[in-house]
Amino acid sequence: MRYQRPHARRPALLALAVLLLGLAASPALLTRAGAQGPEAEPGKKSATPKKGSGLVAFVPLSGRILEFSASALEVKVAEALEKKPKILVLELDTGGGLISASETIATLMQQTSDQGVFTIAWVRSQALSGGTLAAFGCDRIVLAKEARIGDVLPIQIREAMGRTDIRVAEKFISPMRATLESYAERRGYPLPLVRAMVDPDHGGVARVKIRFEPNRAADRYLSLLEYQELRASDPGSIIEAEIVVESGRLLTLDAEKARRHGFAWLTNIEAR
Repeated sequence: MRYQRPHARRPALLALAVLLLGLAASPALLTRAGAQGPEAEPGKKSATPKKGSGLVAFVPLSGRILEFSASALEVKVAEALEKKPKILVLELDTGGGLISASETIATLMQQTSDQGVFTIAWVRSQALSGGTLAAFGCDRIVLAKEARIGDVLPIQIREAMGRTDIRVAEKFISPMRATLESYAERRGYPLPLVRAMVDPDHGGVARVKIRFEPNRAADRYLSLLEYQELRASDPGSIIEAEIVVESGRLLTLDAEKARRHGFAWLTNIEAR
């Protein structure tokens, strides 16, 4: 992989790189939530980039995620890290692929973060299925204006005698949910919404603003059953509510919804 300074990339990358370099100059902005990201966990080593060259490295991942593409990305990341960047941007445009390869990439990004390099998933168009898992391995997620994430339902594709058979891989739903939840807990993403990305039997999710005291309220993500029970038992505590996803539907989020629900750190970056 050629390691380039941001000004050698496309206009969209230039705009993103200028923003990221500005953030790199202010480490406090990288360790705190900003508008959407989670706070750093107390007592946990910060993922703030080390002082160094001040460069931003971009590594692209597009198309179907296969074992080969995961191996190639490992090489690209290793080459990029030789230049000691402060920020590593995983540029995503994928509808998913193999579970094992997607897990490899998510682990790679988490390991890169653990080494002190701030990692960002930049979703140019889509990061669905395994692409969402790869994005969850990064410290933060940035979505272009029309980008989407979600729908991580494991499926099996079989081709025989000129026919393609697509089935839900039931036995992989629980392991995939556990893997996504482990990353989500690190990042502070709403677990009920994460489950709704993987398992269609999630029961539906509502975002409810609940009043706990006269001057204190907080947003909670409840199952639709929990929401109905709250409406019946204590309707006065509900300030407002919205149904995020209905029961039986897999959750896919556009850029605006990803920002609103705390998955996206930044949105509305033009992807040209």
